[in-house]
Amino acid sequence: MQFVKHIARETKAGYSLVEVLVVVTIMGILSSMGVAGLQAAVANSRVKDAAINTAAFIERVGNESRELTSPICLDVLNNPRILYAVRSNGADCAPSNRVVGEGSIVDSLEIDSPLEFAKNTSSSCNSSIGVDFISTKSESALFKPRLGLSAVPPQGVVCIKYGDNGPFGLAKKELNSNSVKAYWMVEKSSGDAGWQEIGGTK
Repeated sequence: MQFVKHIARETKAGYSLVEVLVVVTIMGILSSMGVAGLQAAVANSRVKDAAINTAAFIERVGNESRELTSPICLDVLNNPRILYAVRSNGADCAPSNRVVGEGSIVDSLEIDSPLEFAKNTSSSCNSSIGVDFISTKSESALFKPRLGLSAVPPQGVVCIKYGDNGPFGLAKKELNSNSVKAYWMVEKSSGDAGWQEIGGTK
């Protein structure tokens, strides 16, 4: 009887090294899958927030243009993470028509790295989605006071990118629309098909 008890105790001594390695490997695989999913969720959330904030900023610049009775242009100047509202002499948004000196920068919006404001003409965003408020140095991107109307141009976009391959965000003012709307796209696609309105459908 004691011999049987002694054998039973020895067989229940613990786990083998192979069993422990198998469990650790499985846990590593599952945790790496969870981290990848979490990183994608964080990137999507940050892009959405940046698009919503940029849409609100564009509306605010329109209000500031009306309050200051001064034409304003948007530009990233030397930092792709900061969007500036810069006074213009009213002709257009060409650099030669910018007001220089104190008070030339009216407002700014900064987004966290690795988010950047991207010029719509680059490969990061689709060039078919409208006038680019940042890269277009013409009157079509000029925020100017209009009697009884919004100072925001009739149409245009500001694009935001997270890294080189997305996701992407967009603040867009469409023709015949009264407000600037926020959109996001998980990855590059042709045309406007990949853009989804935040808080709505497109």
